[in-house]
Amino acid sequence: MRALETTCRLIAWITLAVTGTAGLAGCATSSLDLAPSASDRPWQPQTDAAGNIVPGPPGNAAGTANAGYTLPRSSALASIEPAANLDANHSYTLPELIDLAESSNPLTRIAWNDARNAALATGIAKAAYLPQLTATAMGGYQAASGSSSTLLGNVATSSDIHGTVSVLALQWLLFDFGGRRARVDAATQLSLAANVAFTAVHQRVIHDVSVSYYGY
Repeated sequence: MRALETTCRLIAWITLAVTGTAGLAGCATSSLDLAPSASDRPWQPQTDAAGNIVPGPPGNAAGTANAGYTLPRSSALASIEPAANLDANHSYTLPELIDLAESSNPLTRIAWNDARNAALATGIAKAAYLPQLTATAMGGYQAASGSSSTLLGNVATSSDIHGTVSVLALQWLLFDFGGRRARVDAATQLSLAANVAFTAVHQRVIHDVSVSYYGY
């Protein structure tokens, strides 16, 4: 009897663990609600009170009068950044105009951010050479009870077992047949390509300003 109850409790713990794992796996599929519901139907985004698109599950296309492949107007996107502060009484030279274009053109800032992100990716790849420190804590609880009949009467027993285990592990990969070095080299080359693209964007801006200047 006691062994049967202990087995039942262990089965209950295993069932609970499997159910929890299945629930965690279901979190990924639940995010599919953020995507369009079908390939042949329009996506109706969620909007706030001002009409701006916000993250969330699609809206009800059937209840929308203008349901179709047209996104709602966003007032936040209608605002335009002010132009560069120019002096109408000053006769700008070509170097001054190029400097204004390089500091005001959004393409140069985008290329700069891309180059910085590529440089950060190189640092992340180099982090593989460092040791990894992990901490793990596990806890468990087990309860068992039972009863038996003897010549002297009925005997009941019960026991509770609980405990925790804490583990601190240090892992350091010393040799991996050149895998880390290849990833660092690849990230470094991508950073170099991003820097070249950054320079190319500036060259394009300088060329466009020069052509417009001499054309004027």
